[in-house]
Amino acid sequence: MICRKWLSAWTILVGSLSIASTSGFAASFPLGGDANGLSGLSSKTLTADGIAMSISVVANLPGAVFNEFDFRGVTIDSAAVAGVTDIEGNGKINLVAGPVATESLTFSFDTAGVIDDIFFDGITDDALEFFRLQSTGGYLATFFDFEIPNVVDVGLITEPNIEYLFTDAVANDDRLGINILFQAGEVFTLSYGQVDSLLPVGAERGNGARFGGVNVHAVPEPAGSMFLIVVATAAVANWRRRSIKSAWRR
Repeated sequence: MICRKWLSAWTILVGSLSIASTSGFAASFPLGGDANGLSGLSSKTLTADGIAMSISVVANLPGAVFNEFDFRGVTIDSAAVAGVTDIEGNGKINLVAGPVATESLTFSFDTAGVIDDIFFDGITDDALEFFRLQSTGGYLATFFDFEIPNVVDVGLITEPNIEYLFTDAVANDDRLGINILFQAGEVFTLSYGQVDSLLPVGAERGNGARFGGVNVHAVPEPAGSMFLIVVATAAVANWRRRSIKSAWRR
């Protein structure tokens, strides 16, 4: 009898841990084609499958707004920013002239999770364009087209932590399966850039790109998982004590 009760309690403990480790759920946040009504706004919170994603134009571009009409991704319109000239207009996330060097945006999530895939458009290898993504949690990577080794010696590029974007029948300037861990409220900043100093003579300079969104899945908060473990372990210990007392009474 003791063994059976112990086995039942252990089954509950294992089940609790299983729930804690598999309770993540996936959500997609595609940007572009006016899918989210971002155009004309500087910030908005989007919700998909129980996960909230907050997206904003960076604070150092006061007056800049999103343009989401292009189906290939969201861009930034900095025309109304005092002292700034939006070189490529509102159709791209691009370099700007003035006290701010480039257009950027931030995004975060209301739960801990993983960025599974990240989508861009317009990052060209010939122009040595890139997107830099960094977070308040310490993540930092620079996304280039996968063909840049055909244009320049990659060892000369000083941008940190190069990740390559691929183009095939499924992806177009995208990075699938990147698996970036994040905590609830961790802020990611996405900035456009280009390595003009290494461009071959006569090469066309970059003209900006677009952010197409992310796929993410949630994971349990460590505190929540630990709570389940503590509760389940206490239940096991309690049932074991009761089983032993019952056996002695017999």
